[in-house]
Amino acid sequence: MEQYTCGERQAARQDYQQYDRIWQRVSPELDPYPEVRAAMAPAPSAGTGTAAGTVNGAAAGSAPAVPSVPAVPAVPATPVQPVTPAAPAASALPGDISDPCCMGTEAQLSLGVLQGFLEEECRQRMVYLAYARRMNDRSGLLRRLADQSLAHIKKLAAAHYLITGRCVHPLAQSPAVQPYTWCQLLRFCYHQEACDRFNYLRAADETTDPCLTELFQDLAEASGEAADELFQELSRLMCRQR
Repeated sequence: MEQYTCGERQAARQDYQQYDRIWQRVSPELDPYPEVRAAMAPAPSAGTGTAAGTVNGAAAGSAPAVPSVPAVPAVPATPVQPVTPAAPAASALPGDISDPCCMGTEAQLSLGVLQGFLEEECRQRMVYLAYARRMNDRSGLLRRLADQSLAHIKKLAAAHYLITGRCVHPLAQSPAVQPYTWCQLLRFCYHQEACDRFNYLRAADETTDPCLTELFQDLAEASGEAADELFQELSRLMCRQR
């Protein structure tokens, strides 16, 4: 291809541009002078080419930019308050454990028997007091039996409270008083105390609570002593009737 001087290149470019405008109006899809178009095109500058190459390379080879996440402001640490030990709960106090060795879970199995003894002792006390008001009891035997029943009631009520934590106040209705003679009344009271002794001993054998066992044994012993006293009194009367 021929070489052009600067003036000739400028004149040829103007002519080419004029011809090119004509061809664009006639047939825009044609490129009649590709070699002339390439020779007349201005050469790209070095800075422009480098910047374009850098931009194109970054667009073609690098991954899309990830938007930056704004930094979260730091939250000031909350000062730790000293923990004050709380007062012990009622269940944690000494003497209020859930399963004590005495008067606890094992004693609850005998709670019905204990309540039955309470009701029976209340009834007996009412009977002894009723007969003491009617009979000429110079020895005060019936009063002592009534006092013994009251002592039994207090011990049984204390055991009930130790097991359940609730107070119990058994009530007994006024008993029907039979027209007994003194000897008949002694016989009646003897069988009552003897049966009480037997029932207390049987309950002591059946319960698995050691403290409740000891209580029943003590009550059985007291009932046995009352039965012995009634037996001695009845023996003296039998000797007088001969």
